[in-house]
Amino acid sequence: MERPPALPGLVKLIERLPPFHKVMERCMATMSKPYASAREIGGWIESDSALSGKVLSLANSSFYGQPNKVLQAERAVVLLGRRALEEVFFSFYIQGLFSSPDGSDQAELWVSSLSSGICAKELVGALGLPSSDGSETPDAGAYLAGLLHDSGKLLVLTHYPEYFHAAIRLEKEESLPECEAERRLWGFDHAELGQAMAAKWDLPENVCVAIACHHDPVSAGPFALLAALIRLSDVLCEAAVAGRDLAEAVRTDLDLDSRELLALEDARLPSLRRVVRTVREKMRVYEGLAESGTWQLG
Repeated sequence: MERPPALPGLVKLIERLPPFHKVMERCMATMSKPYASAREIGGWIESDSALSGKVLSLANSSFYGQPNKVLQAERAVVLLGRRALEEVFFSFYIQGLFSSPDGSDQAELWVSSLSSGICAKELVGALGLPSSDGSETPDAGAYLAGLLHDSGKLLVLTHYPEYFHAAIRLEKEESLPECEAERRLWGFDHAELGQAMAAKWDLPENVCVAIACHHDPVSAGPFALLAALIRLSDVLCEAAVAGRDLAEAVRTDLDLDSRELLALEDARLPSLRRVVRTVREKMRVYEGLAESGTWQLG
């Protein structure tokens, strides 16, 4: 097989990624202002009928359980919260970017990425991790790092599917770690590529580093806790899909350094099981939106 392009070639591809949906970009810029009002944010959302419909669909989904139908974007902003809105916007963008009419592999990766993002965010509270008062901010970066940790795989699969599948074959044939198989064939691995994509989108440093180091969290330095959290979310989601026991998956698939960073003990297992149940509930909501055609941006 001909060797695929080296990382610099794909960096050039990254530079041609389409920009954010203009209204989403304006919404996120508005939300970054310290005193932005729900009315101002809602006004931007309502200026685009497609985006407004998507936000209102989420606000009216069964997960939020509103007794009365949410009809105005301003009310949806209050209900969802600014951070949740930003996460929704980014999810819309990424999912639409890599969608394909017959892309079953893309769809599977997308579902895995979305569930990891939701799981990582839920784990912050369940494990009582530090909030934004130190060198790490896992509460702020967990969702995006989880959502985007495999975005490098999505990019290769979308543009170079033969190389994506060749790496999987090599991993299985020679019993290699997936990143090593990718580096042999691609000259880089999906974590490096994901970090380059995150940097392209000007995401916070902790998110970029956690994406780069989610297979080796201790190498993330001051952001090791967030990287370990992303690794744990990956392990839990994969175990849930495979029907494996969560305790066994944590013991066998999560490295010792990550377990120590996250202070994972047997007493924490009920919390992990509750997190997985919440992830399943939220994924049913998002999958329902996808089936109804409201998930992708027009």
